[in-house]
Amino acid sequence: MRAPLFQSGLLLLWVGGGLVACGKDEPVDTGAVGLTGPEMVHEASTEDLFESQPLPLEVLALDAEGVNNIDVFFRAVGATYWENRPLEEADAGQWLGELPGIDIQEPGVEYYFRAVDMGTPSASSYLPQAAADAPYAIAVNPRGGALPYFEEFEKESFFQSGWVNVANGFQGYPWDLSTLESYSGEKSIEHARGVDGIDPMDDYLISPALDFSQESEIQVSWVERGSGINTELKASLWISVGSRDPADEDFLLVEDLPLAENSVWRRSSVVNLTAWAGEPVVYLAWRYEGYTAGDWFMDDISVKALSCDAKMSLAWAPSPVHPGDVAALTVHLDNPVESSCAAVTVSMAVDPASGVLDTATVDAGVLEAQGTTSADFNFTIDPDWPDNTYVPLEVTVDADGNVFTETLILTVGQASEARLDLDLLADGLIQVSLGVGDPDNPEWEDLMYAASELAGPLSLNFDITDKEPYLGPGPGADRWWARLFTLTDMSVQAFEVDFGDSTYMATVLPTGSPGQELLVYLPEPPMPAFLNASTTPDPVAPGDTALLNLLMFNAGAVTADVTVATLMSSDPSVTLVDAGPYTVGTDPWPGGTVRAPVSRFEIQVAADHRDSTDVDLEVHLDDGAESWTLPFSVAVPWPVLKIMALRIDDSAGGDGDGLLEPGESAALEFDVVNAGDLSASGIVVAELTIGTTSTAIASTPGGTDTLGTFGVGKNRTADFDISVDGASAVGDTVDIQLSFSDNAEVYTAEIQIVLGELPWMSLAANDDTAGDANGYGFDLLNAQWRTDGVTMAFRFEAAAAFDQSKDYAEAWMISPGGDYSFYRLMLQGSTARLQGYDSGFVNLGQPSLSFPDATHAVLEWSLSDMGQLTTNNFSVGLGAGWCQVATGSFCDHFPNGWGYYYHSTYNPSGFFPVSW
Repeated sequence: MRAPLFQSGLLLLWVGGGLVACGKDEPVDTGAVGLTGPEMVHEASTEDLFESQPLPLEVLALDAEGVNNIDVFFRAVGATYWENRPLEEADAGQWLGELPGIDIQEPGVEYYFRAVDMGTPSASSYLPQAAADAPYAIAVNPRGGALPYFEEFEKESFFQSGWVNVANGFQGYPWDLSTLESYSGEKSIEHARGVDGIDPMDDYLISPALDFSQESEIQVSWVERGSGINTELKASLWISVGSRDPADEDFLLVEDLPLAENSVWRRSSVVNLTAWAGEPVVYLAWRYEGYTAGDWFMDDISVKALSCDAKMSLAWAPSPVHPGDVAALTVHLDNPVESSCAAVTVSMAVDPASGVLDTATVDAGVLEAQGTTSADFNFTIDPDWPDNTYVPLEVTVDADGNVFTETLILTVGQASEARLDLDLLADGLIQVSLGVGDPDNPEWEDLMYAASELAGPLSLNFDITDKEPYLGPGPGADRWWARLFTLTDMSVQAFEVDFGDSTYMATVLPTGSPGQELLVYLPEPPMPAFLNASTTPDPVAPGDTALLNLLMFNAGAVTADVTVATLMSSDPSVTLVDAGPYTVGTDPWPGGTVRAPVSRFEIQVAADHRDSTDVDLEVHLDDGAESWTLPFSVAVPWPVLKIMALRIDDSAGGDGDGLLEPGESAALEFDVVNAGDLSASGIVVAELTIGTTSTAIASTPGGTDTLGTFGVGKNRTADFDISVDGASAVGDTVDIQLSFSDNAEVYTAEIQIVLGELPWMSLAANDDTAGDANGYGFDLLNAQWRTDGVTMAFRFEAAAAFDQSKDYAEAWMISPGGDYSFYRLMLQGSTARLQGYDSGFVNLGQPSLSFPDATHAVLEWSLSDMGQLTTNNFSVGLGAGWCQVATGSFCDHFPNGWGYYYHSTYNPSGFFPVSW
């Protein structure tokens, strides 16, 4: 204690043992003439003051009549009322006291002194002189959370956890709570891996304030798990006793951390923080630095007084050990910490299905500082436990009440491993999955590795012991494969799997380009492919019974056994007369060879299958280990005579407007095309009849029109006359049927004329395939058109009902004489739009829209909107729905596969011509 210091009547005051600032009171008028109180000196502290920390006070006071007492008045900053307590005189002129810790709270404390002398009457003085109006004020810092501290990250959100995430680099992948993985509870804290091409990630996970002032030795530990962790990650632990913001540069590096293991939760090493013991406010920070460096999960962070650490490892004999053996297990405990534990026990628990332990708990004695100890168990492995697997052993160490729990792994037999050797021709992302079975529907598949790698060789090893139910590799459902994706050129140099005493090696090693997915098989699969089908008779006609001879090629490896072929079909026009099964050869089918079933299948085609379309079949192959279904079709060509256009000439028997109306007679000219795949037999003669379903009263003078031969794709015209009774009305219908007879068959085509309207013309001779809309609602079938040279009408036809709330279809038109490079006619739900394209879309006239029935939508617009009054033709392609990459744009194309004008692969060469 320093002695009081008096200079020229000035009293110096000491606080907390350090001379920092001085204050001196002035004489105070107490109401008695000539009376003044004691002179006081006090030094206000500038040292950090923390919550609940008592504040020592020292005052030096002098008065000629003696100092009777000194009181300190105090309150929390912002409070209304003052408390007071007396100071005690320690030596002559020296008075001591303290503000109690219970009153030292954020944000600060205010105080002043009052001294009274021993005079009669007494006199008082204040320090500071203004007393309550200008007291001493000292800021109070928050105190950190008390130890031991334990965080499980089970809060509702990251912001409620009390932790802070600070991103110094890329902002998109911060630390956050995760339900993907957890060691205890349902959540952990995770830093995601990021993606290629982003700025470097440099993120701090910062703890709440912790109080180290009550402990002399301190440690921190946690459990962690990696997913895709690689050497691009730099992980480290930092500490600050100042600012919580890394930008203020108060954080100091504690140590660089080893990387978390992939796919396994493990306890970290104990980190000794004793160097910071005594600090009332401490912040810990885990730092993630890297690009696509993997996912780092942490859970159960523990900060507590330093104790021994029990890092566990397992050894056993004999090695290898197999089902039915007795394994002598030794649990080694390593303590890297400079703190010992005197009473150590080791307990072990196992799945009863795996075997039996001779004892559950062993006394391991003392675990010295930076020392080791061990515990021995005997474990009888159940004979039914599978070989080449892991047995998890739950081990709990109690060391002076400190409990450590880990899962140690006993390998029964040998561990299994998959290895990939790759050669990357340039830097880039590489992603590897392993799987079993059918790659499109795997029994198991998991992402094993994803990282940006430098050009050159890359060797990857994966522990797959826990996949024993899928080992070893074999055909069919037992086949292993590696699915590889890279953003660079790459070649596979080796793909191997170790299981037991065997090593399985892939025989076909592919190469790939950027963005391409590669599959490496183990073993290589057979790859049967359909080559062709020949028929007897050839060609097959409606109603025929035909023998099928199938040829197939195995483009892969040899089959597991003899392959059996069975014919199948869901086509309603096909009856399976003889579907097998028949073997494909008499031995396993080698790769690179062509084979046929040993006997021919037999089918019958329905007599009414007269639309010239193929019939659909499948051949199902099975080699006892796996199966394949190969679709194919058989052509059933037939003449299909279709009316493509109808011209009405009413100039002699009507008003000459090209429309058939009540009371008129007209000449009808039909354009007919053979849209089938077979020519008609001999000379074709056409005959017109009026259907009984007509609502108009009409007649024809009869007669026939000889059209000549009718080859595939050939166009002919047929001419007939018709008369409509004056009792009919505009809007009534005339249903016309044309019959075409050749030397062998009769073919029919139908068209309907609405009195007072132009007839509809088919856009295409053959309909689009029904069911090819890739799941979209609007399944294009065909379209019809009609025009009077001023107005154009277009009728979309669908194979299924049109949903007017959402479905859409488009017609893209090219006109050599139009005002625009192309046109787009859009049908969207219950709205329609016509646009031209000239360095951007331009809205043209609004088409009218109507729905005559569930599967048709009619749009009508003026040809002048297209600049078409001086030309009389365009070509058109149709599209419906939007499936993007899956189909090149539209979900359904007509003609198939023509693309999309915004895509470089569009091809309008197959567009349908329209002319008038």
